[in-house]
Amino acid sequence: MDTPFGRPSRRNVSPLTAIAKHSINPRSLLMSVGSVFAGTASDALRGNMEILPASLCLLFALFTQMAGNIVHHNFDLNYQINHTLEHDDPNFKQSVASMIMERLGHAAMLVAATVGLSLLALTGWWGLGVGMVIVLLEWLANYGPYPLMRTPWAILITFILFGPVCVLGTSIVQSQYEATEPYSMFDLMPAFFMSGVMGLHAIECHFQILYFNYNQDKRSLHNTFATRFGRPTTRSLFAICAVASLAIMVLMGHLVFNLHDFSINWLAFLTVPLLCLGVNLYCLVRMPNADEKEQRYLRTLLASKMAFAGIATFIAFCIIGLPSDSKLDYF
Repeated sequence: MDTPFGRPSRRNVSPLTAIAKHSINPRSLLMSVGSVFAGTASDALRGNMEILPASLCLLFALFTQMAGNIVHHNFDLNYQINHTLEHDDPNFKQSVASMIMERLGHAAMLVAATVGLSLLALTGWWGLGVGMVIVLLEWLANYGPYPLMRTPWAILITFILFGPVCVLGTSIVQSQYEATEPYSMFDLMPAFFMSGVMGLHAIECHFQILYFNYNQDKRSLHNTFATRFGRPTTRSLFAICAVASLAIMVLMGHLVFNLHDFSINWLAFLTVPLLCLGVNLYCLVRMPNADEKEQRYLRTLLASKMAFAGIATFIAFCIIGLPSDSKLDYF
């Protein structure tokens, strides 16, 4: 829920470039990258990683989130929610911006649908059910007369999309080709833990945005979690999510190292979660006094932390995980 349009840093930035950049919101795409890599890491731990399905899942997640971001920002623009379009050209009106955003949204949706059909061809009938759940959640989040992303329920939507849907979906797509029983708890157990971790990381990003946007949301009568329960509660729950994500990884490390005879100490398993906790604590301390420039930095830092968590866990699990004989390693 970034402010869609801010004052351009350079005088020669074209309106089209500014609209594309702010509506797609590249910073938030790091969250999708982290979730897909976390799902792939779960399969790498069990020796079930498949590169082609994982790559398609990454493309699908990125373009689906692009489409959702564009629709979300276009909602703000159309309903005049405390956002103004500032460009050098006074004739460049909001109606033009809205039309461009609508076309960008349609393009992202078409690409996501195309990749989704490719995934459906790889997965079979159950992939259709997952796809319908994703479409339903996206519609509830960003469409309708009053999208859920404009309510306190946005927290639940964020957790489900970036946690169970993205991580578990990515894991099942790959494990069905490698595992003897692809839907068994042994194969999916790491993905269940990682879905909780990445879902909590996504909520942390969401809480931080709500915290920074509190004043403008309050003026615009937004019904968000922060405006409903206040900034102190939002910041406190941010801290709880940070500690909870570490606790889940501690439990996961204990179970994983009891099931496998790894040659390294299981405490090494916690290196990445502890680094993530350090980033969370730094953001927690800086949030109350951050100016506009530091807010942008902290939001980028927290989204980057989520991508780092997924990628670093993937690398670690490829090293310590079971050997894989991928059938769909086309790259």
